[in-house]
Amino acid sequence: MNKMRERTSRYDEHEPLLTFRQAAATFGVPYWKIQRAAKLGLIPTITLLNSRRYVRGSEIEQKLLMHPARVGGVR
Repeated sequence: MNKMRERTSRYDEHEPLLTFRQAAATFGVPYWKIQRAAKLGLIPTITLLNSRRYVRGSEIEQKLLMHPARVGGVR
């Protein structure tokens, strides 16, 4: 199977794209954490005709499930 087809097939083609601010509000995380994760390449981003970057909600949800919040701070 073609890798490109494999990569795009795991997404719902009708899933709405979210701005960083929309994603932060939807998932209750700080905006800067979405920015940082995108900058580090932890969350794939999509750039359309303008320079604004978008993310898929499913990608953020997957990352949140893999890395639950730490409680209690640094020890």
